[in-house]
Amino acid sequence: FYGRTPTADQVASIKAPLLLNYAGLDTRLTEAVPGYKEALDKAGKKATVYIYDGVDHAPHLWERARFIQDVLDFVAQPPG
Repeated sequence: FYGRTPTADQVASIKAPLLLNYAGLDTRLTEAVPGYKEALDKAGKKATVYIYDGVDHAPHLWERARFIQDVLDFVAQPPG
């Protein structure tokens, strides 16, 4: 689930597309999202980011239907 945002060196080693889901009220984590997404884009990494506005820490609990649909949409994408 959540953890620290990877460093630039760690971003370079990412091999798979990423689905990143964040709770909008969990600002300790969402503060880093713009910089992290920029680093991923610069490194040519595929990343889909969802921020669930008005939701606290566990978006999969508070926005269950949307969260499930976001996951289904992500896994339906072709790899790469």
